[in-house]
Amino acid sequence: MDSLLLRRRCIIGALDNAGPHVPTERTVTFHPTSDVVSWGTREKVDYVSYGYSGTSSTTYAKFNLAEVESDGAQVVYIFQNLNIPSGAVIKSVTCDVKAGLNSDKLKMYFELWKYPPSTSSSAVGTSKTVKRAEVDIYTLGNRGRWSVEELNQDVYMWVAATRIEGESTGEAYGMFYGANLNITYEY
Repeated sequence: MDSLLLRRRCIIGALDNAGPHVPTERTVTFHPTSDVVSWGTREKVDYVSYGYSGTSSTTYAKFNLAEVESDGAQVVYIFQNLNIPSGAVIKSVTCDVKAGLNSDKLKMYFELWKYPPSTSSSAVGTSKTVKRAEVDIYTLGNRGRWSVEELNQDVYMWVAATRIEGESTGEAYGMFYGANLNITYEY
């Protein structure tokens, strides 16, 4: 018998005996890849693209705040090209954020959004407020349901820094180092 024919029969036989597909759980991690340039107060943020990285980053986007009570700066970062397989079952969506403040006179906010920012859409998903003046990793927990289709149409993360009411003097800025969007799914 021809050796090529024999190899083909062995391969086909192995495929026939492979059995049904058994779903396995996987966790994949993504980092921001861009930001929504036309939204927010991006001009008040230095080094916006430094936020296009994960929590291991040592450089940061600097959210500068003027010496004005309740002054704020904000950027919407985008996680793109997630490519979760069609038919996957989403188990959890969490986000680890590395951030810090240079003083306790301000706070930072982080929210995951399913939709691009607009005046008519509201945040859906999960949020976290940081009030400590130290660099740390903060986790935005698993709240809200996410479909494969929603995840594959990009995920948005709103990052904002604002002065606390009554605090208007002294240098104040927030530091956003990056984020890890962790998606656990079964497929």
